[in-house]
Amino acid sequence: MLRAKVQILGLIAIAALAVTLAQCSGSGGTASTMAPTPTPTPSPMPSGLVIPAGGGTLTLFTAAQASGYAGTLTVPAATTGGSALTVTTSTTLPAGLPTVLSRGRRPLQVTDTPVFYFSLTLSSTMSWPTTPSFTITLPSAAQSGVSYYFAFYDPTKASLGFQLTAVGPATVSGSTLTFPATSNAVTLTGGVTYWFALYYTTGASPTPTPSPSPTPTSASAGTTNTIAGNPGTAGSSNGTGTNALFRTPAGIAFDPSNAALYVADTGNCMARQVTFAGAVTTIAGNTSICGIAGIFPTGIAYDPTDNNLYVTNPVQCNVDQITMSGTITSIAGNSQQSDTPCSFGDGSGTGAHFNAPAGIAYDSATADLYVTDSGNCAIRQVTTAGAVTTIAGNPGTCGQSPTFSDGSGTSALFNHPEGIAYDPSNGALYVTDSKNCAIRQVTTAGAVTTIAGNPGTCGFSNGSGTSALFNVPEGLTYDSSNGNLYVVDSGNCAIRQVTLAGAVTTIAGNHLTCGQPPTWADGSGTSALFFSPSFITYDSANDELYVTDTFNDVIRQIKP
Repeated sequence: MLRAKVQILGLIAIAALAVTLAQCSGSGGTASTMAPTPTPTPSPMPSGLVIPAGGGTLTLFTAAQASGYAGTLTVPAATTGGSALTVTTSTTLPAGLPTVLSRGRRPLQVTDTPVFYFSLTLSSTMSWPTTPSFTITLPSAAQSGVSYYFAFYDPTKASLGFQLTAVGPATVSGSTLTFPATSNAVTLTGGVTYWFALYYTTGASPTPTPSPSPTPTSASAGTTNTIAGNPGTAGSSNGTGTNALFRTPAGIAFDPSNAALYVADTGNCMARQVTFAGAVTTIAGNTSICGIAGIFPTGIAYDPTDNNLYVTNPVQCNVDQITMSGTITSIAGNSQQSDTPCSFGDGSGTGAHFNAPAGIAYDSATADLYVTDSGNCAIRQVTTAGAVTTIAGNPGTCGQSPTFSDGSGTSALFNHPEGIAYDPSNGALYVTDSKNCAIRQVTTAGAVTTIAGNPGTCGFSNGSGTSALFNVPEGLTYDSSNGNLYVVDSGNCAIRQVTLAGAVTTIAGNHLTCGQPPTWADGSGTSALFFSPSFITYDSANDELYVTDTFNDVIRQIKP
């Protein structure tokens, strides 16, 4: 899915996404190679449209002109100029756009359905102090039990692939969907055609009833419990248990000395601390500058020596250090505000380049970080001083066939790797090769072998080696006590155990109901339900796992 999932971003205005995406072709979302200029057959649109410099509401298209869909755009007073506007619409996929949309780092669930497309082209560049908002009126009343989103396409990044990012959910009233404005300033470039795809997803709206006591002190064998967050309710509140709210949490790390968890609360652009009792506090980040001027954490790792956190930032395409006092410092990568963002290059500090970095792991013996550079299909080593080298994968062939090969260095091929874990006993790395649906071992010298999964064949099956199947695996963690891996099989809504010999079993979650309501339930084995879970960490002292259940907006505990 690269699932890719944010997920659903905290930026809930299409125009705000235009800023972010215009600045960075890699993000939490997958960069897909496609034609630079979509060429749909446009429906007749109003002539003489002009976005007023003084602000106001503009009808983009009417139901008679757009197969029953109507759309309006509301803009504040512009800081620079007015502009003529060209609009096209389509109810079928326009030529040159991807058949699989992307929600943050993941593609849509199988239950997500695109229904309508439109594009906007300004004749000249315009800027606003806050983002515009828009409404879409459907041909009939909105469906019950679904949520509506937009995926945004930036065709200016053809050399690196279209940037795809989801926004929403919309506020629904009858047949009208409203995507509200945010307080972020925004600039849309003249002459650029921005594409939008409206889709709906089942299972995201119904809010399951949380368990009366979501803060257990221990879990019985095979049991999944919710320790923090209110299932199905997104927000940014600190608190305990269901009073604490998250928005599409992703990375998670364990701190044994303080018996605490650290969570990359991606949709809120925050790093949060979670105690085992479910008490949640914010360490760093600010929703008001989400993803643009602030952090956009996805993967997270804990350095027990210096008591710091390290996060991957796929929007600004860098690696950040966060102190426990909340100080954020970029140690490697050239942020989205530079002239050369989101590309590839070894080097130090801003001389190094990433493209949608995802997972991150810390080696306490050497004080090195290891990062899955998902958009470059590579595994990178990063010192805490910011020196970056590539140990495996070939960025030059990322996304091109063939997408899989064992081998060493650049002869080893990945297809958008996501999670990464370090095994101190063997000095090895383990990686979820997400779109190859395989689990790989990578030595720090760059030798790559496949442990489990049938590369290129995604599905669900327990078994050994290539007889075991995964569906877009994401996070993984290493159990130093028993020498096992635990993998978040995100597309199957399941948690899998993988031995280093390649034997795969399922310990929690039900792939048969993945993405279908209800999407959340505590319980044992297959009675526990997840909704597109992302990352996982292991508590060796208590032999417990902790999982970010991303689309349920909660943190889960599992006793393997």
